[in-house]
Amino acid sequence: MNRRQFAVSLSAAGVLIGCNSDEKQSHATSLLDSSEVQYALKTLDSAIVSLEEEVSSLDEKNCRQVAPDVETATTDVRNAFDRLKAALGVRNS
Repeated sequence: MNRRQFAVSLSAAGVLIGCNSDEKQSHATSLLDSSEVQYALKTLDSAIVSLEEEVSSLDEKNCRQVAPDVETATTDVRNAFDRLKAALGVRNS
């Protein structure tokens, strides 16, 4: 498992912790298998990859050149995470 897969798994696990633990395991399993959740996970993975690429470009470029792209990538990660939470039915608190 690479860093991206671990980060996505960790995010999904964090969201699932907030789910009602009294629900049956089969419900959680079917929820994770839903196409909406799978799409949200792929979107989150893509956003994390993009953010990692932008951060790694700090070695090659001026910080001022990279900052707007890092901000955009960070927003993409937040939006993807919110989409995942919505797909899992997690309410914002």
